[in-house]
Amino acid sequence: MNYCKKCGDDIPAKRHRLGYRTCHACGESDARARKRTIAPLSKSNYYYFTDESVGNGDLARLNPKRV
Repeated sequence: MNYCKKCGDDIPAKRHRLGYRTCHACGESDARARKRTIAPLSKSNYYYFTDESVGNGDLARLNPKRV
């Protein structure tokens, strides 16, 4: 049996074979806790946004056609 490393619940065999070491519920809560994204800049490179308060304003200004 495969057990979740956070809560100890069983992990389905298919999920474990894919490399997940947490159950679906713990994985979902981890994903919701992480706030980051990567966005392409116009005629430039990609930018990694990690701070939610700064990132939302910066992301909104990336689209020049935004109303």
